[in-house]
Amino acid sequence: MERWLAYFANQLSKEEKEELAMLNPEIAEAMDASERYLMDEAAYREYLQRESAIWDYNNDINGSREEGREIGREEGREEGRAEGRAEGREVGREEGRKNGLVEEKQNTILRLRNKKKPLADIMDATDWTAVQINDFLRSQNLPPMQ
Repeated sequence: MERWLAYFANQLSKEEKEELAMLNPEIAEAMDASERYLMDEAAYREYLQRESAIWDYNNDINGSREEGREIGREEGREEGRAEGRAEGREVGREEGRKNGLVEEKQNTILRLRNKKKPLADIMDATDWTAVQINDFLRSQNLPPMQ
């Protein structure tokens, strides 16, 4: 309140007014408005043009930033999709290799079983346990091995 009273008393030096304006942004704004009001018509128009140019510049900058952010987001999404596709292909290849190995072991089990090979030989050939081999045989509606 004291600062406002000091401002309205209009008994401050230029340096004191500047100090007061630095301490209180609202007083700084009031001082600026007062200066605009006291300008002559040409100076006032020039002031408005400067303010308008600053306003336009800031709007252009903010709009450009937002446009840049949107472009960045879209590029990020595209990169993410590309990385996801590449990762998906690699995961698919790995699953395919694993499935191929499982199928190979399953075919080996069936082939050796048909040749009447003992369970121990089938376990050695496939690196599967007796439980895994018998689970597979059951899934094929075949009797388990002893």
